[in-house]
Amino acid sequence: MRQVLSAALTRAAREELISRNVARLAELPAWEPCEIRPWSADEVSLLKKLHVPPRDAQMILGHAHISTTMQIYTLHVDEEARDDALIGLDKLLGGGR
Repeated sequence: MRQVLSAALTRAAREELISRNVARLAELPAWEPCEIRPWSADEVSLLKKLHVPPRDAQMILGHAHISTTMQIYTLHVDEEARDDALIGLDKLLGGGR
């Protein structure tokens, strides 16, 4: 019984070494770097249209400072959003009676 177990363990160890060596020798596909580009203003404006909170947008865009995000977020005035805000403000102030 001891010989059988010893032989099985030896065989398993050899198979492990073989598979490890084959894996080491296997050629990996060449890595091609991709171009990382900053988000365009249009892409950022989509986040704004989706009502993504500025702090979440900061994280998504990878900005270290919220001020950077806010500068981009407020760069383009979304006329529809501005109109909606003004209508909502007018209603709150009682102007839409």
